[in-house]
Amino acid sequence: MKIGIIFGGFSKEREISFAGGRTVYDNLNKSLFDAVPVFVDSFGNFVLLNWEFVYKANIR
Repeated sequence: MKIGIIFGGFSKEREISFAGGRTVYDNLNKSLFDAVPVFVDSFGNFVLLNWEFVYKANIR
């Protein structure tokens, strides 16, 4: 089943949400779910990312 992991947002806590998205993905049963990372930027835009960008040091 394909699912979206949504993280980011308007708040200054974006970095924490970003880390939370990584944690969700790391602990997801990948044999059951095909996860797609969806980042919400500070303007409210939804951005589909590749997982390689999610594992960078920060969201900038």
